[in-house]
Amino acid sequence: MATTIEDLVRIDGQAHEILKRVGNGSLDAGDVRRAFQSIIEEKFGNPELINEMFVPVDVQIANVRDWNLTRGWNLIEAHFIEAQAAAQQLVWPDDSLTAHVLVPYLDTVQRTFDELWGIAATRQSSNWRWDGLNSDSKHLRLLEGIEHQPGLRWETIDLGADRNARPRDVRNARSAHAGVLAAAAHFPKWVTAMDGDKVPYVWIPGYEATVPGKDAWQDVPYLYWNRISRQVELRAYWSDYRYQWWAAPVLGES
Repeated sequence: MATTIEDLVRIDGQAHEILKRVGNGSLDAGDVRRAFQSIIEEKFGNPELINEMFVPVDVQIANVRDWNLTRGWNLIEAHFIEAQAAAQQLVWPDDSLTAHVLVPYLDTVQRTFDELWGIAATRQSSNWRWDGLNSDSKHLRLLEGIEHQPGLRWETIDLGADRNARPRDVRNARSAHAGVLAAAAHFPKWVTAMDGDKVPYVWIPGYEATVPGKDAWQDVPYLYWNRISRQVELRAYWSDYRYQWWAAPVLGES
């Protein structure tokens, strides 16, 4: 793959961030030297996937560091220190569709939604978002009982929960929301594995949406992998709809 000017600018910015963190002591200089040497010797590669879909917690922390830098989120170092410490206590779930997900919560519900979808979309070769799904505060909100708290948070999400259920019947304060989009950003292989059978398509049940031609707050965003066009799609549909190939992800105990 050809290197672009944007790639070089991004690498330069990352190098400056590394030097800054070595200087302030938040990164060990020896660890950095060894990492650079591995790159020079071409000993790096893709991380080993869990259940053939999920990247481990250390990769997720690296992902969010990268996104924070390149997308200007302004998450502070304390957030990452806390996330790293919490990660040491996590044991990966046995269930093949449950994952630990590092979720960045930005200043608003709407910005968090758009930023995470933007990353998830670009991690696939093609993507599509329904133009009837608007993310301003008049058209997208969290389900009652769910609070938005900016920062970084580990969430354990059952991505296969409540299959073939109407969102209206199963939604509550434990319904997953931004974490589903974060999972799509961290785990592009999970998205492409969606077949409606072994790996269900997913509602994002912690959100409510108002879409054109419908009553207010009656629809729910959902994430879909189109196996024909090979693209990830973000849509919304009626919360009273039951579809056997869809799950309604729920938060478990981290």
